[in-house]
Amino acid sequence: MTNKQSDASALPALNSAHETNKIVRKFASDVIKNTFAGDMNRDQFVQWIDERVQSLSRLFLGEFTMEASQYHRGVWNTPDNLGHYLRDHLRAAQSNNESVTLLFKQLASNVMKIVKNSQLSEDASKHLLESACIETRDLLLGLGIQNHQ
Repeated sequence: MTNKQSDASALPALNSAHETNKIVRKFASDVIKNTFAGDMNRDQFVQWIDERVQSLSRLFLGEFTMEASQYHRGVWNTPDNLGHYLRDHLRAAQSNNESVTLLFKQLASNVMKIVKNSQLSEDASKHLLESACIETRDLLLGLGIQNHQ
């Protein structure tokens, strides 16, 4: 085995439930923080979401980026595999390449709706946020939409 191969296998696997879960939850947490922080105006917030979603799309679809260099990515993380799978599950996706972008935009939208809904109890909000993160994780892993109740 070469050093390059051993280095890659030492990295956390992007297609593991654990790593994908951490990435999805970090994104959701960042959306919540930036929704209420007041550090950005609406246009800056929208730009931040767009940039972060594009970065996550590149990561999960196998493009080489600095962020991607932190993970071992397998054959699942390509437009032809993950992208095609998500496109089948997200009817609004126009192409395999935009499917991950659409998935994370939907997650961001759902997170903002949940945290801004003052009629939800704290427990209900937590449950809905948990469900949204799990659904996103499962779709990124090719597990479809599961019932996690």
